[in-house]
Amino acid sequence: MHVTIIQSILVIIFGFFMNYERWVSAIGLWQALLCGVITGLLCGDVTTGLYVGGTLQLMTLGVSSFGGASVPDYPAAAIVGTYLAIATGIGGKVGVTIGIPVAIVMVQLDVLLKMVNVYFQHQAEKAVGNRNYKMIGIWQWIAIILTMCETGIPILLTVIFGRGLVVTAFQYVPQWLLSGLQVAGGLLPAVGLGILLRTMPVKKQWPALLIGFLLVAYIKVSVLGVGLFGVAAAFVYYKSKHRVTTHNTKAPTASIKVATERRLVVMSDQKQNLTNAEMRQVEKLPSNIKRRVLTRFVFGGATGSLNYEKMMALAYCYSVLPAMKFLYRQNPDGLQKALQTQLAFFNTNGIMAPFVIGADLAIEESQGVNSLPTVTGIKTSLMGPLAGIGDTLLLSTPGAIFGGIAASMAVKGNPVGVILWLVVMVAIKCLVIPLYKMGYNSGAKLVTTLRDELTSITDAISVVGLMVVGALIPTVINATVKAKYVAGKLVVNGQHVLDSILPGMIPVLLVLLVYWLLGKKRMTPVRIILVVLVLSIALSAIGFL
Repeated sequence: MHVTIIQSILVIIFGFFMNYERWVSAIGLWQALLCGVITGLLCGDVTTGLYVGGTLQLMTLGVSSFGGASVPDYPAAAIVGTYLAIATGIGGKVGVTIGIPVAIVMVQLDVLLKMVNVYFQHQAEKAVGNRNYKMIGIWQWIAIILTMCETGIPILLTVIFGRGLVVTAFQYVPQWLLSGLQVAGGLLPAVGLGILLRTMPVKKQWPALLIGFLLVAYIKVSVLGVGLFGVAAAFVYYKSKHRVTTHNTKAPTASIKVATERRLVVMSDQKQNLTNAEMRQVEKLPSNIKRRVLTRFVFGGATGSLNYEKMMALAYCYSVLPAMKFLYRQNPDGLQKALQTQLAFFNTNGIMAPFVIGADLAIEESQGVNSLPTVTGIKTSLMGPLAGIGDTLLLSTPGAIFGGIAASMAVKGNPVGVILWLVVMVAIKCLVIPLYKMGYNSGAKLVTTLRDELTSITDAISVVGLMVVGALIPTVINATVKAKYVAGKLVVNGQHVLDSILPGMIPVLLVLLVYWLLGKKRMTPVRIILVVLVLSIALSAIGFL
């Protein structure tokens, strides 16, 4: 299919925007599935985009950059794989296999970017030391622009040079290798499912995984239907567990205790070291300032300057800068101390971070510079628990459930699941508004109060997640045995034999193999991907698959 110059330019622009969307606005357009669909839409072939994006999305189900970790860049791979598949006509399955090495190589760019961002962090700290506060925003946006270039430039090079290279290369590729790559495209989703199962309570809730598999393998229930069945099962599970936990009361967690004790010590021991100007009552923050803080975090902060030294510190400081300038507008020394405090290490889930910001503003609003040691304690004590809550309830679990359903429908050419998942991701992103308000109004008390409740909710959602993963195993892993046994007029089809024993046997065995290999030392996801690739090519070459 011919791709025009205008379409290619639009793909390049999207390549730059995608990384901004992933690390800053984070609505959900950065997901591999959406990247494939949008690239396919721009190039005039949504079906190929659905297949490439959906297949790569299935590989990412258990892969997330928790804590700032660098992982294979499957979203960029979806753009590259979809574009080249459409522009050269090589097909979606081969497009997937081309995208995989791109995802692996671009891990190194992510590592390099986070190292470079350390420099921007240091420059912002120097700017605060010199009271040149405008430079905080400048360094933050330089980091964001560089983040956009991390994916934009490789995709630009792909559009310029990639098409000719692929066409030339495939003229010399033997047919057995092409067939093997196509088989690999059907087997590689097993890697993502195996990784995902390693992050879920399989040993504790394995019946949910088995039920999801059996509903699809034997009754042919759709993945969406299994998901709805899982919601009902999760509700029953939650109610039964909730009846037990409501009779038990637990003391506040040690982390919250530490923050509370630190605040009391600060109020008694630090007060004597503060000037009268620092001790004065601070005015309330106007509504427009509070809105500006949240807007800056959502569209210009978040993890846009993530670095290995202090993670989200620069983005956090940039976001709260308008509030700090207002609160300490008559106290230059206090403003400098406050910004130095805000540039300290901070790292948590991007959706939950506004809760911490809200609590921070409320404390500084009431106590001024007097509260800064307390603010440090609150940020330190909250970011860990909130990261666990956000990464589980708002990132990995919804991605496994709705992302898995959407991807399984996408590889079959059905875009309905994509729309459903996008709606869910937008709804999750909108939670930053109530969380910001809750943090401002309630602070750390809410985390302590809801801790046990959130544990029950997490366990219940895991039931849904495991049932959906079980349903995905026979749905998205495509492995058809071509081997036959012939004796005279008797022809025994290998696939029929396996189906008579257990439908979906090869997908199950492959996922179990991946799950087992992940428990071995020195066995990384990248190495497992290579194992599956080699296995696919070998089995295809001998005519087994």
